[in-house]
Amino acid sequence: LNRLFAILATIILVHIIHQFYKNCHIIDEKEPKTTQARLLLVETAKSVLERLFEVIGIEKIEKL
Repeated sequence: LNRLFAILATIILVHIIHQFYKNCHIIDEKEPKTTQARLLLVETAKSVLERLFEVIGIEKIEKL
């Protein structure tokens, strides 16, 4: 059950991150505070995804 929950959470989080990345400019030279907040959000999402990948047994890829 925990693994199933982790798989579902991973799918949902990946979808949300994809939509955010597709619709928002992460780096905005005119708005450094916005850029800082968005970078923090992306870094946090990365950390959560790495942990979820560990739980469900997906090996982390460093670079594509």
